[in-house]
Amino acid sequence: MSAEQHTILGGCSRRLQEAGITRQIVMVFGTWLALNLALNYYNKFVLSQTDFHYPFLLTAGNKVVGFLVAVAVMYFDKGLPMPTELSEQFLRPIVHLQGVATALNIGLNNYSLMLITLTLNQVLKATAPLPTALLSTVLEHKSYSWQLYGSMVVLISGCALAAWGDLGEESLLGILAACGSILASGLWTVLSAVLMQSGVKPLDAVSLLFVSGPTCILTLLIFFFAVDLPRLMNAEPGEHRIEAWKLMLYIGIAALLAAVYDIVHNQFVKLTSSMNMAIMGNTKLALLIALSMATLEKPPTLLRLIGVVVAFVGTVWYSVFKLHEQQTTRAAAVGEQTSSALPPKLPGTGIGASMDGAAAGVARATEKTHLLNGCQTEERPTSSSA
Repeated sequence: MSAEQHTILGGCSRRLQEAGITRQIVMVFGTWLALNLALNYYNKFVLSQTDFHYPFLLTAGNKVVGFLVAVAVMYFDKGLPMPTELSEQFLRPIVHLQGVATALNIGLNNYSLMLITLTLNQVLKATAPLPTALLSTVLEHKSYSWQLYGSMVVLISGCALAAWGDLGEESLLGILAACGSILASGLWTVLSAVLMQSGVKPLDAVSLLFVSGPTCILTLLIFFFAVDLPRLMNAEPGEHRIEAWKLMLYIGIAALLAAVYDIVHNQFVKLTSSMNMAIMGNTKLALLIALSMATLEKPPTLLRLIGVVVAFVGTVWYSVFKLHEQQTTRAAAVGEQTSSALPPKLPGTGIGASMDGAAAGVARATEKTHLLNGCQTEERPTSSSA
């Protein structure tokens, strides 16, 4: 088989593989989007529309159930890891740092949902690509274009307008908690990508949840004892008290959603990258804001609507730039592979040079149409202007 046929078959195989990966990414992203919408809306509803006002208790329940689910999945799938493997992972500081970042990301976000509207919460969290990019530059040694930072300036300006539009109705503590969650989210995403895409033995989604779970739960329990428990102990009769069955139901539903979401999120990061995770997360912004404005909030002010629109402009700017950047990188990679696959030109002049020239002329005068189905090749001679 000639080198040219090898190139054709290799290109067909590569396209089929890319198509399979693309379908898998689309399926995982669709599941992630649905779970993200459901989890955010549900947490906001429970923490602001019911008598349950204990965000860190809710988050701790989520992570305990998530940890148990990870143990069950590992046990029935490939068995629990050996003690030596566990000790190796638990001795890695980055594993515990990821657990703390997970706790702060979700815990502070749920705390902010108790104090501010879901619209402002989501507009603020749309700025996640900025801290993610900065942390990815430090930890993953990546670099990003000025368009990233330019689009984030526009997006942050929109956030400021959206917050200012109903500033009297929003809690400053809730805004600060949301900002803390954003920073923790960027750290969480980057550390997850590092743990699952690099190292001697990269972790999968379930293993990561298993090894970082204890640190995450411990961090949330510390916040529960510091923030939620005093409110619970000092509550006046009838204040913040709900029936036990409702308490278990609220925590159980949230825990189930969160456990599945953690696994899907980690798998999504493994299939793409930390930056793609942050960017694609903005896709659910419009749906969640529209749902929140229609069901959980009072009619928005004009300034808030302007801020949301400006934030969308920043999001779209960056998304379009990122897509163009990926297409350019892919085209350059294909060009390098094609040039490296061509047979070397024979040196010299005379007959050898004439043969090279004739071969080049035939190559220029032949148009090849690659048919993906069946990986067939159809050749049609074309006219040459030479």
